[in-house]
Amino acid sequence: MKKIFLILLSLFSFSQVEAACIPPREIVDHPRDARWSGVYQRVHPKGDFVMYSDAPGSGGHTEIIDLRTRGADGKIQPKTVNTPMINETYPVEGSWTLMASPNHDNSQEMRYYRFDEVLKSRTAARAAFSDREHNEWYHSSAELPGSTPRSIKFRTMLYDPVVRDYEAQFDANGKLVNVKKGEIKQICGGQTMYEPILSKDGTEVSGIVGSTTKIFKINRDGSCTVADDLGYATSKTSFSYPQAGKKGKVTFTGNATVVVDGVPRMRQGVFIYDRDTKKTQLVSAERGASYPGFTKDGRVIYTLVGQRKTVIVDPNQLKADGTPSNDQSKCIQATGSAARASAAPRKAGAVK
Repeated sequence: MKKIFLILLSLFSFSQVEAACIPPREIVDHPRDARWSGVYQRVHPKGDFVMYSDAPGSGGHTEIIDLRTRGADGKIQPKTVNTPMINETYPVEGSWTLMASPNHDNSQEMRYYRFDEVLKSRTAARAAFSDREHNEWYHSSAELPGSTPRSIKFRTMLYDPVVRDYEAQFDANGKLVNVKKGEIKQICGGQTMYEPILSKDGTEVSGIVGSTTKIFKINRDGSCTVADDLGYATSKTSFSYPQAGKKGKVTFTGNATVVVDGVPRMRQGVFIYDRDTKKTQLVSAERGASYPGFTKDGRVIYTLVGQRKTVIVDPNQLKADGTPSNDQSKCIQATGSAARASAAPRKAGAVK
């Protein structure tokens, strides 16, 4: 009797683990009214939204795809949110409270919008504040350590790379009451850097230097120290969210060598580079896989540009060749709408 009880308990526990796992790979078709032409994508920290923005020559508009709603079948029902933001908009990485939108082709200023106001008012949303001095079509922005919901300290970096630090202060109702702007200064000694991107906490910057992608720690005096050299060039990187005692990971598209079935192989696609283990993982070798970004819980979300699809992946449930595995022992746990979609146990390795 005791043996039967233990078997039943084991089966119940396994079922619960299965139900709690997100799918290893979930594909979402873009809404029919989405106009995005395929220039940039940025991923919300909870994975609730992806933000698509275009360069001026591609239309210059920015739209947000809302991924929060699921149908009775458990599938994501994406919705398009049109915005007043244009020209390669970037979120202020971290909490995504603010969005940085360069409007250099008409107003010659960088406009900062509250993300919640954009979701609420859409194209009627008004900028919280702007900056005419620190404005350029290509930039990256991130919250700095010490930020709070009432006092967001953040850094915006232009292409050169040149940075300006800000502090946006809000009252208890979320209304902006003051903005402090720091001096504009060049970092990394004017190091020539292609595709520079700030880390999620604004303390590091990655970029292509010569023929390799390097990650630099930004020191207090604006100088930079090489923290990692990937040894090959990549697209713009997306940093993982900070974890105590770890350097973290970056995800990108490019060409890299991965070990498949014990054999090193050169592949093209979406990758993760683990800065602590120095290992590279293949996430996808699909044609057109682009603009990967991390969520806080470790998912990678990327776009299949030509197919107009968004793909959500749990890297812990992938084999070395990027295909789903049967191992759910380290899967990312489902929360929110994803948890409801995972309520029914799935067979191990099943792909939606």
